[in-house]
Amino acid sequence: LDGRRVTGVTTLINGGLPKPKLIDWAAREVAEYVADNWAVVESHRDAGREQLVDHLKTRHQKARDAAAARGTSIHAYAEQLV
Repeated sequence: LDGRRVTGVTTLINGGLPKPKLIDWAAREVAEYVADNWAVVESHRDAGREQLVDHLKTRHQKARDAAAARGTSIHAYAEQLV
């Protein structure tokens, strides 16, 4: 700000504010993945319950990482404009 570095919003939010909606978001990500990728889910289910659970339990992390990558790209572009 005016040439001085300031703490970013993400840093402030990650500093301890509760994020109860993230649980709902993670559950929805898995549910939508199952609804949209039924054949993939079936193939993992056929391989056994444990493999299916292992496959599904990280779906929200993959969505988070993809969103973070998009955010990083957008921030880099915005910095070029400034």
